[in-house]
This record gives sequence, structure tokens and C-alpha cells, in this order.
Amino acid sequence: MKRRTKILAALAVVIIMVGGSYWYFIQIALPHFGTVREGMLYRSGQPRGLGLAWVKHYGIRTLINLRKPESDGTPEEKTFAAENGLQFYNFSIGSSQEDIEQTVGRFLAIVDDKSQWPILVHCSRGKERSGVLSAVFRIEYDHWSNDQALQETYRLGLEEGHMPIPENFIKNYRARWSGDGEASQKASEALPEVPWQD
Repeated sequence: MKRRTKILAALAVVIIMVGGSYWYFIQIALPHFGTVREGMLYRSGQPRGLGLAWVKHYGIRTLINLRKPESDGTPEEKTFAAENGLQFYNFSIGSSQEDIEQTVGRFLAIVDDKSQWPILVHCSRGKERSGVLSAVFRIEYDHWSNDQALQETYRLGLEEGHMPIPENFIKNYRARWSGDGEASQKASEALPEVPWQD
């Protein structure tokens, strides 16, 4: 009985250690990491510690940080990028229609440049701001419908109805290939601006 108890206790310790490491990685080091398109675009929350090491190991060439420059983790990430030869872009995305449009333009210019691939775009939690840009990517490059892109954004963490301007932006976004000329602008000025969680 003692031997069996010891084996079970050791197994429990291993499970806790592995589970704890996994929890740390998905919640702290690289939260909500996901592949948008293999070898081209990935999304996540703010990478920290082991998450930054993983970014390098995974071969990411470009980091797009959608948080404010003074946000927790941003200076560490900028230093990491410089020390490891990665491109680093930090453009804080506001939650107004105009802010989103400007950020989408900058984002697409980077994604259009194949020398930047693979790219990791992230915000704080990997749900909202990175979700909006992932949705734009899906519409532009994967030719998804606006509804498909929006539904994926909901599945990956954007709370439906919580961010009306970004949601409306995705619903009404017009891909450059659509021949519409303008890249999305049907947003209602009556929608309330809700700040992103940083």
C-alpha cells in the first residue's frame, strides 16, 4: 500500500507541475495564442517571459503590439525584439472608428510585406484588439464573409455587444479586393466608444 500511495502522490505532483506550467503559459506567458494563418499571422495577448522565448523559437519575425507604449510588458518586449533582430511595431489602437481605420491601414501595410512574415499581433489579453485585426485579415486574405470573421472573433473572446464600434467595424468592413474603394466606413457615430481593457 505504501508503494502505491507514493506512486500516486508522485503522479499527482507531476500532473500539478505539468498543469501549472501549462496554465502559466496559456494565461501569463502567451495568453490566448492562436494561429490565424500558419507561417503568416498569429495572435495573442501580451507575451511575457517564456512567451517571448517561444516567439523567437517559433520563428516570428515581426511583433505588432496594439497596447500603449507605457503598458506593462511593452518595454520588455521592445528590448527583446531589438536584442533578437525582430521587427517591432507599437501602435496603440483606440476604440473609435477613426483610430481603428488608421490602425487597420498600418496593419495591412505590414502584412502585405512578405519579408515581415511570420507576424504576431497582440493586445493585452488577445481577445479584442488583436481580434479586430484578425477579423480584417480573414476578410482581406482568406475572403471570409464579415459575419464569419465576426463570429470567430466572438468565439475567441470578444464579448458580443460589449464593444459596439469595433463590432460594427467588422460587420461593415469592405475588403480592398471588393472594388468598393473604401475600406469599411459605415460606422454609426451614435455608437458609444468603449475603451479597450489594457
